[in-house]
Amino acid sequence: MLDDRPELHALLLSYVRAAEASESPEDGRWTSRVGKVRDVEPQDLPALQGEAIALGFLEVDLADPNEGLKYRVPARIANRIAA
Repeated sequence: MLDDRPELHALLLSYVRAAEASESPEDGRWTSRVGKVRDVEPQDLPALQGEAIALGFLEVDLADPNEGLKYRVPARIANRIAA
């Protein structure tokens, strides 16, 4: 499915890279919401993120209400994207 959806692949890759750049990888690679994705129009980003969540390609967590939502790509998907 990701091969047929370059914009979805780009979104998930953005989250993987953001997690890799995280200063605190011990938190399970959770990261804040990605605001820009190459080749994706800003107005299309919320729907694309919602689709990724619905498909199980992007996980959401609200462990700390003071920090807001955090996101991560599950390892099974991240490994496919990085390959």
